[in-house]
Amino acid sequence: MVGRRKSLSEPVVSGDDCLSEEEFLEISLGGGGPLRASHLARCAACREVAALLLSGTFSPGDAAPMGPLPFDLLPGDFCDRFEILSFLGQGGMGTVYRAHDPALNRDVALKVTPFSEAFLHHEARAMARIRDPRVVAIHEVVARPYVRRRGAAEQSLGTGYLVMEWIDGSPLRSHAISTEDVARVLFDIAQAIHAVHAAGVVHGDVKPDNVLIVRSGGAVCARLGDFGLAQCGDQEGASARGGTRGYAAPELLRGAPPTIATDIFAYSTLARELLADRSAVSTSRFLALVAAGSASDPAERPPSMAPFVNALRPRSSPNRWFVGVALGALLAGLTALSVLQIYWEKRVALRPLRELPVASPAGTHLVDITIENHRDSPISIVWIDFDGHRVPYQTVGPGGVAHQETYSGHVWAVEMTGSAPRGFVAPAHGTVVSVD
Repeated sequence: MVGRRKSLSEPVVSGDDCLSEEEFLEISLGGGGPLRASHLARCAACREVAALLLSGTFSPGDAAPMGPLPFDLLPGDFCDRFEILSFLGQGGMGTVYRAHDPALNRDVALKVTPFSEAFLHHEARAMARIRDPRVVAIHEVVARPYVRRRGAAEQSLGTGYLVMEWIDGSPLRSHAISTEDVARVLFDIAQAIHAVHAAGVVHGDVKPDNVLIVRSGGAVCARLGDFGLAQCGDQEGASARGGTRGYAAPELLRGAPPTIATDIFAYSTLARELLADRSAVSTSRFLALVAAGSASDPAERPPSMAPFVNALRPRSSPNRWFVGVALGALLAGLTALSVLQIYWEKRVALRPLRELPVASPAGTHLVDITIENHRDSPISIVWIDFDGHRVPYQTVGPGGVAHQETYSGHVWAVEMTGSAPRGFVAPAHGTVVSVD
């Protein structure tokens, strides 16, 4: 904020009394009033900020566009080896198509961007840092592609594209999320942003258009994508600064770089939209976090996404499952020994990593794993990602218990002091993993 007037009823007479963050947010929602309009007519600095607010997604800073594409891609066209299947969507940072990769016999998403090659690689490197099942994965970058059309000679596309994981879903904005699914979606988005920050990346443009909703067997999950405005703390090169009106934090609109705090502001704004019916999330703790995350002063927002994740984390565990099964079994006349046998069958034993798959598959549905550390030293819980890389998730202290949500079929390793790492494959149901 450049300055703050003493009273909204007083006239603005100098640049020392520029509009506050709250007034700019009111302008972005269509308000303002005659006093604000009078000030904007005389103050170039505030006019510039207001123009950014009202322009939707404002333009990148260091990444100059290369101009419009020479033509649209159509089904049946080939971008190098990729056959275009359909148009998926278009935004301020590029156009996305569904395509088929015959070399690997899989469908992918191609994001064609009008920006420079340096900017293209910047976005790709930001995505490549993040390995989380709730974040859209990148496969490769094609900087100087050629297009082959039926009955026409091969020609340059004029710009590059990203080859990404294709998600069989649609943007959150186009979905009517039921009250029962709101907490699940908000939890997935919070987990995704938390993983992005843990990788040293700031997303920079969290909004419903950049969240994909996937429905499988009645279950709903969310995936975070579009890293066109992402920032990496230690990465040099062309990058973009911008955002989307309604989700960009006040300091971002004033030209400040994206930070964890600006992502938290955008997430809180998105959460407020989904929480029109407050009964969708029963925890008052989460509602308080959303209110704090919406503060115009970044210093008043939560320091990370971890509190949001913890407030929404499902509290169900295999131990509660056991209580329910035990009561039902005893009422059915089974012996205590039979009940214990059912319980232990749901536990998973650690195995040497050489006996496990080298990488995690896509997975089908989410399950909750309880990890009990019976050792005298801490253990590290590590996800083996889709490419076989190890991604540390959390540390469990001596005698501690932790919950880890994962997809069934995913491979996890447990690293211990003084012992070779062991691991397990997440089953199709909630389970307990004892580390002795």
